[in-house]
Amino acid sequence: MIAKGQTVRVVRGKKSLGTTGRVFWTGMGKYGPRLGVTDGNGATHWVDAANVALLTDAADVAAAHRPDEPPAGLFEEAFEEDAGNAAERRMVEREIADTEAAERRAAAAQAPAVAPTARPTVTVDRTAFDALVARVTFLEQVLAARLTPAAEEAR
Repeated sequence: MIAKGQTVRVVRGKKSLGTTGRVFWTGMGKYGPRLGVTDGNGATHWVDAANVALLTDAADVAAAHRPDEPPAGLFEEAFEEDAGNAAERRMVEREIADTEAAERRAAAAQAPAVAPTARPTVTVDRTAFDALVARVTFLEQVLAARLTPAAEEAR
């Protein structure tokens, strides 16, 4: 239990990470025990009690009152928190990608299957086909007869 007058260092959280100072207030907040901490510059910080470490070593307490020097381990802890945030971001991105892929697979399963053919297939009965061939043959003969006299006149 941390009491008023003790020196603490904020080791977790975002706003006051690395801050060292004396506890001037203890109480219950909305989510649990909270502390009011005054740093070496006189600024007030409100932090969760779970986010602080009690400084008991005389050297740590003496170093805490030198605001010019960053606290030991500040940058390593911030790096670890950034790595955790990056890992969480990657996990969320993977979850979104998996969800989108599942939605695409579900939509593809519901879509009607279409055979990938280059040309449509037309089915004609044999008598209609024979009549069509006879008509095309007749038209070719008529066209040839009309072109033949014109070709002879041009010579």
